[in-house]
Amino acid sequence: MRARVRAWWLVAVLGCGVGVVVAQVVGAAAAKASVADEAGRRDLWVEVWVNQVAEPEFALLHIDLRGHLFVRAEALRAWHFRARGSAEAEGLVRIDDWPGLRVRLEEGALFLEAEPALFEAQIIPGGPGFAAPEWGVPAFFMGYNLFTERESGAALGATYSALVQPGASLGRTSFTSTWLGLRTDAASESAGWRRLDSDVLIDFPEYTARLTLGDSVTSPDTLGRAVRFVGAHWATDYGTRPAVSPYALPVINGTATVPSTVELYVNQALVQRTAVDAGPFRLNNIPVPMGQGMVDIRMRDILGQEQSLVVPYLAAPQLLAAGLTVSDLAGGLIRADYGTRSFSYGTGFLSGGMWHGVSDATTVNSSVELVPDARELTTRAGAAVRVNPNTLVELNPAVSHAAQHGTGAAVDAGIDSLWSWIALGVHFRDASPAFVEMGNLGTPGRLHTEWAARTSAQFGAQGSVALVYARRRVYGGPTNTAATLSYNVGWRRVGALGVFVSNVACGITFTRYLGGGVTSSLTGTAENGVSTVDMRVGRPAPPDAGWGWSLAHARGGVESDGLRVDARSAYGSGSGEIDAQPAGKSGLLAWQGGFLWAAGRAWPAQSLTGPAALVEVPGIAGLEVLRDGQPAGRTDSAGRLLVAGLRPFESNTLTLVPEDLPPTAMIASDKLIVRPFSHGILSAVMGVAALESRLFTLRLAVDAVVPAGASVSLAGQTFPVGAQGIAQLPVGRVEVDALVSWRGGQCRIRVPGLSGLSDALRREDGSWAAQCRKL
Repeated sequence: MRARVRAWWLVAVLGCGVGVVVAQVVGAAAAKASVADEAGRRDLWVEVWVNQVAEPEFALLHIDLRGHLFVRAEALRAWHFRARGSAEAEGLVRIDDWPGLRVRLEEGALFLEAEPALFEAQIIPGGPGFAAPEWGVPAFFMGYNLFTERESGAALGATYSALVQPGASLGRTSFTSTWLGLRTDAASESAGWRRLDSDVLIDFPEYTARLTLGDSVTSPDTLGRAVRFVGAHWATDYGTRPAVSPYALPVINGTATVPSTVELYVNQALVQRTAVDAGPFRLNNIPVPMGQGMVDIRMRDILGQEQSLVVPYLAAPQLLAAGLTVSDLAGGLIRADYGTRSFSYGTGFLSGGMWHGVSDATTVNSSVELVPDARELTTRAGAAVRVNPNTLVELNPAVSHAAQHGTGAAVDAGIDSLWSWIALGVHFRDASPAFVEMGNLGTPGRLHTEWAARTSAQFGAQGSVALVYARRRVYGGPTNTAATLSYNVGWRRVGALGVFVSNVACGITFTRYLGGGVTSSLTGTAENGVSTVDMRVGRPAPPDAGWGWSLAHARGGVESDGLRVDARSAYGSGSGEIDAQPAGKSGLLAWQGGFLWAAGRAWPAQSLTGPAALVEVPGIAGLEVLRDGQPAGRTDSAGRLLVAGLRPFESNTLTLVPEDLPPTAMIASDKLIVRPFSHGILSAVMGVAALESRLFTLRLAVDAVVPAGASVSLAGQTFPVGAQGIAQLPVGRVEVDALVSWRGGQCRIRVPGLSGLSDALRREDGSWAAQCRKL
């Protein structure tokens, strides 16, 4: 019995011992596991590299018990990453399981390799901003164009004509009236003066519109015809907002793995340079001209890598940007016998049209014309649809009803397509015999059927080929057909070659630039079995002032020799021409220019068809002024110049040529930007701070002068101080303060004006005294 008890006791003791040992082992293991867990879970401040580009700030990286990597949501936003669902606790987002993102942690630095799709997309608008035009000054003007021609043996002898356009303007409002005068040596019923157009034009750039009161022209629709009338005309006109394009312009999509610079070239001309962040980007409203062309995209990243892509574009005026609406409203009396009678009017009418961009790919339109006296009503409706980025389709049906013609219908349809190297276009029009419009009401020869087709191909340096076909048929008239095949190529150092073949003629032209502004050309043509060779050489007159000339020599079907001389000056531009042919000689003279009355005096000008600026640089004569980098003329003895030919509603840059400024002159700025209305006259005064300079002795006290090496800051410029405190400083009309600085001190002096240089300030050495007051 005792033996059994001892045995059980021994087993119990051994079991307890084993349990204690196991408990100690398990506890130690658990303790070690706990220590390991605490060691695996930590926060680190790390340097961050995204696609091999270092971020400017360190980021806090969190590592959990399983070794997963987390960063704060605000750090992802700073790196331009797009949102990844909802952020986890404490704003942490896991990054090591993100598809498309490769993460590597090395020696306190976090390296991220991300695909572009992980970044936030950027939408970058294209085109410049809008600035309101300047009001300008009241002005009266008159443009004129004088012309005379004489042919030996002609029945009418000499012909004299003049086109004059007096008018006035102030700000957004202008008035013009155009008159044509004609006289011949022989008696003629067409001789005399005739009024062409008289109107009051009011610009409303804030509404992107213009109001015309008086003579105007209707805006033709797809099937409509332009009609001259007198009345009121309100129309949307994006010419008043050049920075805004109403048309659906190309959109460029791309991706950047790192911050990059994107350059856009349209038809080989740089139009935009934009910086983009890493990720997808979209460039909206690429400023391209209407029609077809190529956009060259060149992207350069901060690592020096370059990419280039050429994309064709098709920009059509029939396609408006999404959400835009264009309207045209007109009413009045139709002009009759335009150009032969001054005040002749027909029936009254009302018309209206509207175009609306449903999307960037679809534009709908509708219009109506009403002529009550003829009981004529014409309505149109249609759409232009971009079926894919390279193809545009149009369909515009119309219906008309007139008392004398009944009900008629017409349709206008077309398709245009552009690919990387070839362009295609086909347009078709057809009208029933009873279809009439305001432009052809009561006239014979109305359109029956019209086809127009064009295809062209670009071969880079090898040139381009184009084929054009047209066929037109009218009611009660003949059918006309024309087809032309042409080839053009240019060689940089040799010249340009053009060849064409049509159903009635063929020809070849070679043009070469000879240098010094001189260009020569040689053309050979053959038509109806008759060949002609035409040789020309000449140089155009410069845009500001100077001479130009041209020589022509033709032999074959046409035999003639001609000399033409062109002249330009601040008072206008003219030309004279003499031609000799077997039948006799002929000559002509022409001169055009204008006069402007503004700012209290008369100004001559080359032309006054648009806005102008009165540039004044007081007191500086002979100073050349540039208009957008092109010569515009030189200032007169009073420092004034009229710069005509400005672009309305746009920023026109007027610049002074620095080399023409006197060495002692100081101006606030050598550049001005002006924005006129359509006929506005602006005053552009460039401030002159000084025209002369004098030697000054800068004194600190009775027996102390400003130390050598000091500098004088005056009107934004710095002038050095030499020995004995001598400085050469500009002097203006009024006194100004200047700051004198040297190592360890500053003071202020007052530079007197020309009228303030009294004998009391003059020193024996010829300089002028200037007391420097310490700050």
